[in-house]
Amino acid sequence: MSPPPPAPDLQAALARTAAFGLSPDLRFAAQSGEEAIVFLLDQVKTCQLPRRLTLSDGHRALLRVDAAGGRLLALVSIGEAGPARAFADVLDRPLNARSETDAGQVADCLQAVLPAAVTLTVTTARPEGAAELGGSGLAPAQVLQALGFVPASPDPSARYADLIAAAEDVLVALYAGRGETRHFRGEAALPDPLTTCLDRLLADPAGLIGLVAPGDILVLTGFADLPHGIALLHAPDGPAALVFEGEAGADLAAFWAEVPLAP
Repeated sequence: MSPPPPAPDLQAALARTAAFGLSPDLRFAAQSGEEAIVFLLDQVKTCQLPRRLTLSDGHRALLRVDAAGGRLLALVSIGEAGPARAFADVLDRPLNARSETDAGQVADCLQAVLPAAVTLTVTTARPEGAAELGGSGLAPAQVLQALGFVPASPDPSARYADLIAAAEDVLVALYAGRGETRHFRGEAALPDPLTTCLDRLLADPAGLIGLVAPGDILVLTGFADLPHGIALLHAPDGPAALVFEGEAGADLAAFWAEVPLAP
């Protein structure tokens, strides 16, 4: 004798666990493109943890999206090569919920990709990188996105210029080696122990600058018993070291980290 089916409220609760990857594939017979979009967005709303949803028509994947916190975070890929080229600007990147441009492009993409009448299947899985999170919680970039802050990729020279402008009051010099020094407080020469230290830090390939990736900054303090801090970064003209007042190190690093997270 088979056990009785679960009560309707329990069935509904189990269906909602699709957000946690415990639900089997869901099927829906869409009678129009609008119904297909509503079905997809309903599945997005159930995803609280980061999940990748794959929407297919039983033969091929039509669309892959990333969702978390009940929000559509990214359109990962679409099945047809033609639409993929047409909507390349909106694919596989963070979506900005506050951007009318993104909203319009997503709507156009969904209308172009989802068929007018078909039985759809949605498969829920962890997105790439979710294993590092232990399957729980949101990635930092997704938290920022949910708050309306989208990680950007500003022009490196603009980001560098913003740092110089914001920190000019605490900067002493910009040292690029090869006798190239920009002074922010007159033309007083940097102390010899400091320049020796800077030359070692910027030496290629043995210096610490080799550990600093483009777009990163490495802030150091406590060198040669001098009251200066050093920030290693890649300026537009090449590797460089910013010399600044030692107590400003934390503020400098925090500013650099926050520049790409403007709303």
